[in-house]
Amino acid sequence: MILVAGCAHNGIVNILENFYQRKGCFPRLVIGGFHLYNHSCDQTENPKIVKEIGQFLKETNSTYLTCHCTGVDAFHQLKETMGNKLCIYQPVLALVINYKKFRGVTGCIGLKRVL
Repeated sequence: MILVAGCAHNGIVNILENFYQRKGCFPRLVIGGFHLYNHSCDQTENPKIVKEIGQFLKETNSTYLTCHCTGVDAFHQLKETMGNKLCIYQPVLALVINYKKFRGVTGCIGLKRVL
């Protein structure tokens, strides 16, 4: 299963816990921003919280594609914890998913530039 979370204003952990309660498993792929950076006050979430989130996400064994609202600093911190289970994509890229090919993927899938 694939979860498109959009910009996770309710918290990516809350969204995933709700998904698990409804489906009995975590998704294989999660697409969306984690909203760990506040643009209006130019502030990244507390590093301790980012680390805890990264640990939780890693334990789900899902692959994550995240974007700008995760924040650069938070992304790098999450990447240290999650390794190849976390990739970033940019809005100018189109996400191309071939589900049959994705079924056995353990890392990030390909992105295709459209502009």
